[in-house]
Amino acid sequence: APNGGKPYAFHSAWLQSKGSVHSMVLLKVYGDSMEPIIHSGDNVLIDQAQKELISGRIYALGIEGSILIRRIERHPEMLMLISPHPNYPPVYVDGNNHSVHILGTIVWVCTEIL
Repeated sequence: APNGGKPYAFHSAWLQSKGSVHSMVLLKVYGDSMEPIIHSGDNVLIDQAQKELISGRIYALGIEGSILIRRIERHPEMLMLISPHPNYPPVYVDGNNHSVHILGTIVWVCTEIL
């Protein structure tokens, strides 16, 4: 659980400005594939109601039992899953591939420095 299971407090008006309050979940990030945008150990707020694919947005994806965070670019009949880290080249998947599930849009990132 993020923050060792301790609760996070968010102002309700701020949450409402980001999306569907009751569809939001916090997730702790592991791995460096989204650096320098999102770092290992960061917490991200995912709005599970925002699943419409819009090119350039960052999404949480369910792929083969794992959760990945990637920027998605939409191409005809294809999706490009992008990691900003140079060690992770873009991955192209069939736009109709049912093994890739959009779990939601990343609406907030928190980097804890202590």
